[in-house]
Amino acid sequence: MYQKALPKGDIYTTTVRTQAKPIGGHSFKSLQHLEGSIKGQTVKGLHEIKHYLSAFDYLKLNHSIGLSKYDHASVKDKDELDSSTLDKMMTPRCGETDDGNMSPNYALYNGKPKWDKNYLIYTFDSSVKPEGFEEWIKHTQFTFAEGRPSSTFDIVIGYYRGFFAHAFPPTMGKMHFDADENWSIDKPNGDQIDLVSVATHEIGHILGLQHSTDVNAVMYPFLNFGMTKRELSLDDIDGMLALYGTP
Repeated sequence: MYQKALPKGDIYTTTVRTQAKPIGGHSFKSLQHLEGSIKGQTVKGLHEIKHYLSAFDYLKLNHSIGLSKYDHASVKDKDELDSSTLDKMMTPRCGETDDGNMSPNYALYNGKPKWDKNYLIYTFDSSVKPEGFEEWIKHTQFTFAEGRPSSTFDIVIGYYRGFFAHAFPPTMGKMHFDADENWSIDKPNGDQIDLVSVATHEIGHILGLQHSTDVNAVMYPFLNFGMTKRELSLDDIDGMLALYGTP
């Protein structure tokens, strides 16, 4: 589910990975001098923006800045780096790349991987009980249950260090959270990330949904500090119907 930018040297895989780090370690204020930069300019610090766009598939093969493709993030079509674009880039977001040709709704993974069963058993290695399953149970044919030690697990949830959160598409069934993050399971304050919202998003990836361009969708790739988004939108539900059919 969420990150502000991927660090340099990171290796990108099919994993959905998220972090809450600023672009290149800079604060938003330190990047404000880039406002007004246009395609073709050479400006100190602009490589951080290019790195961001490249990480999420917005950079063309000729290395021109793909700001004109960055419109699904609620930023209008443009080739100029303005304050609204910078602000969006500094918002925590999912580390999964975005399809530059994303349609204005839900999206599925290439090949449409999905589960061939609807009863999934999970396990977790933390004292913090997993959250986020209830919404998917309410609106889909899936049910989830915590397994016993002798069970064969479909979903393995763990808390580690390094990545904010990441998940895998069907049927890998892995979901990891950063043990060092400032998580909240209640109402998050301005410097906390809502664990339930992030988990709900990551479960969507585990079930086969990619990112949505609908800002109201759980599968929208951005979630700011202090925000909650715990309820599936019609777009999220439509994505599941497209992949699995009517429950």
